[in-house]
Amino acid sequence: MNIYSQLINLGASDISNAEERKVRVINKFNLLCLGFGVGLAIINASSGLWYQAFANFVGIALINIPVFLFNYQRRYELAKWIFSIGLISLVMAVSIANAINHRSTSTEILILAFGSFVIIVFEGKGKNVLFLICALSIYIIEYYKDLYLWDGGFTASYFFSLLNYSIALIAVYFFSQIFKSELDRAVSKVEQLNSDLEHSRMVLYSLIDDTPMFLAMMDADGKYVMVNKKFENAFDMPRSQMIGKHYKEVLSAELVSFHEPLINRSFGGEYLDFYEERITTPGIYDHSYGKYFPVFDDNGQVRYIIVFVTDISDLKKAENKLQDLNRAKDKMFSVLAHDIISPINLLKNAISLNEQQDELGPVDLNIFLSRTKEQLLTLTHMMENLLRWGKSQFHGWKSTPEMLSVSKIVSDLLEVYGDHSRSKNLEVKCQLSDSKELFADKGHLELVLRNLMVNAFKFSESGSIVEIFEKEAPNELEIHIVDQGVGLSEDLIDIISKGGVVESEMGTAGESGTGLGLQLCFEVVKVEGWKLTAVGGSKKGAHFVLSIPYQTK
Repeated sequence: MNIYSQLINLGASDISNAEERKVRVINKFNLLCLGFGVGLAIINASSGLWYQAFANFVGIALINIPVFLFNYQRRYELAKWIFSIGLISLVMAVSIANAINHRSTSTEILILAFGSFVIIVFEGKGKNVLFLICALSIYIIEYYKDLYLWDGGFTASYFFSLLNYSIALIAVYFFSQIFKSELDRAVSKVEQLNSDLEHSRMVLYSLIDDTPMFLAMMDADGKYVMVNKKFENAFDMPRSQMIGKHYKEVLSAELVSFHEPLINRSFGGEYLDFYEERITTPGIYDHSYGKYFPVFDDNGQVRYIIVFVTDISDLKKAENKLQDLNRAKDKMFSVLAHDIISPINLLKNAISLNEQQDELGPVDLNIFLSRTKEQLLTLTHMMENLLRWGKSQFHGWKSTPEMLSVSKIVSDLLEVYGDHSRSKNLEVKCQLSDSKELFADKGHLELVLRNLMVNAFKFSESGSIVEIFEKEAPNELEIHIVDQGVGLSEDLIDIISKGGVVESEMGTAGESGTGLGLQLCFEVVKVEGWKLTAVGGSKKGAHFVLSIPYQTK
């Protein structure tokens, strides 16, 4: 590698582009010479040495400005040669001018010093050519000094000066070469160390970037010294910008409020576990578990702390799902133990009474059997809901749509549950068109309509009216079921529409239930892409609207 490039790497390691680093270093030298030239021009002008001042400004125009220009155009080699040749020529011109004007100066020392710069910066033949030019320039300057100052020329004094300068030039050349060789070795060692360090960094980051957790390391000032890719992505900040920043500059106010006490305690030497939930920062987590580890130095002082955070949102969801299934199991057993056992006991008693017809009159027996039939119908309805609900909890909802007549389904349901409405002397007004068909899953549509109708019968007052009718809406059919019963409170409507669980309530004639009916309706509607809205108020009756889009096969 060119020693010039190596010097640049050492002096400006923060710049990524090698050519840009060259530009900056040359420009710094050039700027230094420009400042020196301007200062010298001012001093000469102030002393009345206008010729020298003019020469200084000419040197600036012919050397400094072109160097800046060529560097800007990325013609670095040309800029370097112009700078070197121009500087040697300028010093030689000023020195000869001083000698002609009988002023004794030692400006040739600048060329001698510049020779050392040439050895270090230039390579190959160019280095030797420039160094030879430096030597010849010094010899010429000494000749003119001897000629005009001492009226000599080629005198013994002149040759003695040449000998001294030759020894000095040889010393500069060889010492500069030795320095350059040592510098080469130092640079090679630094490059090897940098290469090893970069390799270690690559290995480290490849390991921590592949971990499925947020990982970061802070120093004693609370500034990040290492973060992994997941941590970087979570806060939408490049790792290069995050490292060196204080954690308060990266974390949100909410996260700082939670973690700052933990960070302070960890810097006190504690190993800490923490659980965190409901963080509002986008892209991070809803539930997390993490640890803080202090890192001690040889004196037992905490130098760094490491924090890792694991997203346990999926585990929390699984836990909530298990809890829901456990509640489902408990509710299933509760329904089996309470609401279903009563109709079964009633059926058992009816069978026993039927075996003892002589002890029960025909009228009483018919009344009892009618009551038993109602209870069995209720039992069938509850079992259907319970089985559907249990299946959905474990296997989800599966839809098999087909073309269906809403009027036919409602008619069949009224036939099955007609005794329920007749026992309360309800007037059921059904206004559905036989020609209207929908593409839907039959079981799902029956489940929703059955529950809405049974609810209307259950909570209607005796002798009231239940209406079932349809309305056309843009690209969908609305099925309305309206009763004049106890109605629904706004709070209850809100809970049901959000899929919440409600406790079963007794009907106006003491009918029992599971509390699953409306919950199932809203679950099915959500799966099918339908819409179910409830309008009601205490003592005003309930009004449900089932909206189903028209679809084709």
